Amino acid sequence: MKEIDFLPQRYRDQSIQRASRVWRICVMAIVGGVVLSATVFERQLRRMAAKDLAAIEQQFAGVVAQKARIANLQQQLRSARSTANLFAYARHPWPRTQVLASVTTGMPDSLMLATLKMTRETVAAQPTAVEPRRKEKDKADEASKLQPSERDLVRLRESTDASQLVVMITGTTRDTAALHRYLEQRGRLQLFSKAELTSLERQPDAAAGVSNFSARLVVRPGYGQPGGPPVASGASKSVVSKNQMPARQRESG
Repeated sequence: MKEIDFLPQRYRDQSIQRASRVWRICVMAIVGGVVLSATVFERQLRRMAAKDLAAIEQQFAGVVAQKARIANLQQQLRSARSTANLFAYARHPWPRTQVLASVTTGMPDSLMLATLKMTRETVAAQPTAVEPRRKEKDKADEASKLQPSERDLVRLRESTDASQLVVMITGTTRDTAALHRYLEQRGRLQLFSKAELTSLERQPDAAAGVSNFSARLVVRPGYGQPGGPPVASGASKSVVSKNQMPARQRESG
């Protein structure tokens, strides 16, 4: 049986529009709720991010301050270390009394010293690779970056490390074998790097067996110099402590 709808078409259109309006309102309400929730969540995230940023900025400020303190301490350490190196190097020469004692102690009775002279001799430069000559401006720029004590130490090394202390002795001997043993013993001492006989001549008009001799003893570089003795052993440390005494105390000791 066929159903007959007696309602006008406009009523059906109004019903459809009302249903569409209800769905539209529901969709808008849902979208609005989602936007509102997102806004609230975003504000919470911003507040948390602001707190974290404040904490990070505070930590960063502390790190920057600590880095500045470390840089300042490193600068002070460098200045103190360069001054200490200069002070130690300025006192590196062996005491003259120690050199004289090392020459005369243990000398056999058959030897008689006539003269003893200490002099400095230029050390031959070690062969190194040829380097291009730097401009004076580059040298000046490099020197300007050094501490004043570091510049003084460089100048002192350039003038001192190029020479070595040598003890020249002359005298007479009645026993050449004892003379050779004496020089051999001097060469084994820590203070000397070399002890050699430079001349030996028999006296023609003197008593039999008496000869004139001359010898050369090269003093080892001091502490802080290239080729100097190490400071690891207790004996070396004791020599360093004695070597670092004031000049009057060293001479009296």
